[in-house]
Amino acid sequence: MVFKMTKLHRKFGKGKKTSSVISLYFSFSDSCSRKPEILAYGNGIQGDIAAVKRLISARNIFLDKGTNSKSYTVFIDDYDSLGISVMDLMSRNETKLHMRNNNISLANAVRKILYDNNFEVAVKPVKTLSNTSYGNSTVLRVKNVNSDFSSDYRNATGISDKPVVLSRGIHSNLFSWQDFARELTGEGFDAWLIEMVGGPYTDDTSTNGCGSNCPNYTFADLKDFYWPASIAGIQKYSGKNKLDYVGFSLGCSAALESLEAHQTGKNNSGYYFDYNTGQYLYTNLSPYPVDTFVGIGCPGNFTKLASLIWLLKESEDSFGIIQDLKDQGKQHVTMANLVVELGKNIDKLTASPPSYFPYTKPKELLWYLVGQGASSLPDKMSIEIYSEFQSWINDPNEPKVGQNVNLNNTLFIQGKLDKVLKVIPHPLGQGTDGIVANADISEACGNINSSNKYYVSFSNVMHIGPKKIVNTLPEYEPVLSIIKGFLKNKELSSNGNYVSNSKNDCNLI
Repeated sequence: MVFKMTKLHRKFGKGKKTSSVISLYFSFSDSCSRKPEILAYGNGIQGDIAAVKRLISARNIFLDKGTNSKSYTVFIDDYDSLGISVMDLMSRNETKLHMRNNNISLANAVRKILYDNNFEVAVKPVKTLSNTSYGNSTVLRVKNVNSDFSSDYRNATGISDKPVVLSRGIHSNLFSWQDFARELTGEGFDAWLIEMVGGPYTDDTSTNGCGSNCPNYTFADLKDFYWPASIAGIQKYSGKNKLDYVGFSLGCSAALESLEAHQTGKNNSGYYFDYNTGQYLYTNLSPYPVDTFVGIGCPGNFTKLASLIWLLKESEDSFGIIQDLKDQGKQHVTMANLVVELGKNIDKLTASPPSYFPYTKPKELLWYLVGQGASSLPDKMSIEIYSEFQSWINDPNEPKVGQNVNLNNTLFIQGKLDKVLKVIPHPLGQGTDGIVANADISEACGNINSSNKYYVSFSNVMHIGPKKIVNTLPEYEPVLSIIKGFLKNKELSSNGNYVSNSKNDCNLI
């Protein structure tokens, strides 16, 4: 078999630097049985490493115990992105020095490549202006997860060197989307994470954080101070005035509302930290900072009340639970805090449910939310954000999220509950992702000015929840895959288990 593989490699790999072959074949160990054997072989050490990485990624074919007697052979040529990435990483000067040496430095370089650990992580501070609603500046964190890939690799694979900024939603922190940032980095993107809520200087009420001095920030603070300071800081740290942005839930709506107010730029929008002088210095938000915008599950004026939002509205209108939390001194709350407060009055809601809610067991709905939200969203957030949501619920016209924001490329993604779930019945389930109405996503899409605009829907993918139990928008691999494809190609991939309108059509799906 080695002789056969050598012939294959000579045929397909002649003159190539990264060509590799991975083959599954069967040998006869005795007269009655056939034994599967695998050979991964490449051109030099780079080709061998590429072959092993492809073997791992295709383990469902090569390493499946149920594999039948069919043989498989996979080739990696000079146009394969995996082969190019291995060649690029192995060609760095510090690695090339050890290429022919059997030492620990080479072993560490190979280990990083095999484990997709070729990135550097840096957490950097930014600071808001002091004219916030609470009259003080606040330090926020941004995080860069950058790869060791060269600019030549990015050019060869069509990856832009623009920063890609990720922002999660309610009850998140700087690390909530770190796994996705690493996925992007592994494909050559320069990934950044921002933290508008859940940070040590915004919501950590322990003695390790801001304690009793945590700011009672509002949505207006996110829009006018937190988001501009974070984006301007990334522009300064990265040296790039244009960036791509991916926002989920609150991270989407806050960004669009901030762009609506400040898309033409904002001088002295915040501070970055100058490591040379040890001081915070002013930085500016450049005009039209976002090139490609991806919005996922973006709440608007809650045109349709779903699960948690219905409970929040009814409990606040009838019992004033938000004010009760404030009276208890809970200005920064977890989802669990909110669910407990909702539970105090759940029996009263059961007694006289509204006419549009034909479900007579709100208590079961509440217990579902305990599992859906409280366990998957452990971080604190200012209670004032829920006060803002209540205002949106009660105003049929506002906010018009993203009204007249100008963007070159946009993709809006929604989850849609197409069937009646056990504890989220129609009409509080269908036409929503369990939290946000699909009509809000459609409206935000329509509000944007863009000549390259897409709107897609994933069936029965929820807004939040334990990812081992339900598929959720920020964790579902097909959602993340379509985002990566759009960031790279500025168009939808040709395959995927989603429903979409035609380009620039934002009609409700």
